[in-house]
Amino acid sequence: MTRKRPPSYYRYRETHSTIQITLTDSLKAIIDEKRGTRSYGEYVKKIIHDANPSENEKQELYDQGKKEGYSIGLDEGIERGTDVGYEKGKLEGYDEGFQKGYEQGLKEGHKKGRDETIEAIQNMNKEGTLKISIPD
Repeated sequence: MTRKRPPSYYRYRETHSTIQITLTDSLKAIIDEKRGTRSYGEYVKKIIHDANPSENEKQELYDQGKKEGYSIGLDEGIERGTDVGYEKGKLEGYDEGFQKGYEQGLKEGHKKGRDETIEAIQNMNKEGTLKISIPD
């Protein structure tokens, strides 16, 4: 003989399905470890809920990701910009320094060579060894 149940029991059963799953011992151990103090039903609901967030939760997750991504991107952009700017400045500074050094070296070398030549001519003139011939 079947037990008589109230109508609310049958209404509840119509709107609340029961599922049954068969697991290996190792899979059950994993679920037991992950679920903590929650019941199996609560844990499965959490898995389903996390896999299918509501529109508000999706928007919150999107906003949170956008904020975190913006912050990370800004920090990385500043760091990269600083590195690129430093390298560019170093290269341009090197080029400018090399060019100025080259020009200054030419000027000083030219002046020194001219001064040494004039000094040598004056010494030769004093010694009487200077002979200048002008071609026709």
